[in-house]
Amino acid sequence: TSRGSRMAVGTPGELSNKKNMEASQAAALAEAQSLSQEMKDKFVKKSNEFKASQETARKNEERLKKEIDDLRTKLARFQEDASTHTQSLKMQRMEECERYEREIEQLKDHNNKLLNDMDAALRSVPDKLKVDSDKLRSARAEVERSLETKDKELATTLKKTAEGKDRALNLQKEQYEYWLSKKNEDLRVFTDEFNAYKVEKTQQLNAVERQALYLFDYCNSLATIIQNFEKGLYPVYEKSGIKSAQFPEKAKPGPMPADVLRDLQKYKKRAEDFIKAHPTAITSANLGRASSMSSQPGGGGSG
Repeated sequence: TSRGSRMAVGTPGELSNKKNMEASQAAALAEAQSLSQEMKDKFVKKSNEFKASQETARKNEERLKKEIDDLRTKLARFQEDASTHTQSLKMQRMEECERYEREIEQLKDHNNKLLNDMDAALRSVPDKLKVDSDKLRSARAEVERSLETKDKELATTLKKTAEGKDRALNLQKEQYEYWLSKKNEDLRVFTDEFNAYKVEKTQQLNAVERQALYLFDYCNSLATIIQNFEKGLYPVYEKSGIKSAQFPEKAKPGPMPADVLRDLQKYKKRAEDFIKAHPTAITSANLGRASSMSSQPGGGGSG
């Protein structure tokens, strides 16, 4: 009976080893929980950054669309103004042609009247004065040539004016079409870059979420084992003076995969570098406590 009582209670050395083992397991659990919390905070931060980038991209897309709509509105307004201006020029040209035609007709009528008057006067003079009729015909031919030259100059001026207006209209139309095409290309490039960025960040967030959930389940398994061990739900065996607990296989989380450990260490280092670069009273205390726990003997071992 006395020996059985001693085996149930344990020697002072065994009790000390048990306390050290429990302390080591508690430290490992605390470190795992701290790492899990860091991963969750990082996941929340990345998610907020992704939402912010989505909102910025949405605003940029709305701004570009608004600029394109404004350009299209300006182009339509310019085309309408150009059409109105062209129609006005045509009407003005028609009015000027009609005015010149009226003036030419008036000049012709006036010249014909003068010629008729001169012919009548010549008929009334003696035959010796009829030699001046050659001068009269020459003057009439000169007037007709002058009128023909005037008509040609007027037609050339109207043609040059119309061609200049058409060139100016075509030039401004090409400029508007160029800038509209450039804005469309900028919008397409921005959309492609944003879609690529969105895919990349979504993949990163999914990876971080999977690792955070895996780490949560892993820590939860460790916490369950420690809690059940403290309750005495697992049998303890002694062999060659060394006590060991036997845990059910289904309760053991198993070793972490190498790639998961590598990613967790990488994210942990990034978080620590960020905390060191932006220190606060709380983060400095947490970082110092984590460093002291990891430097203790047996702090990084498993139960």
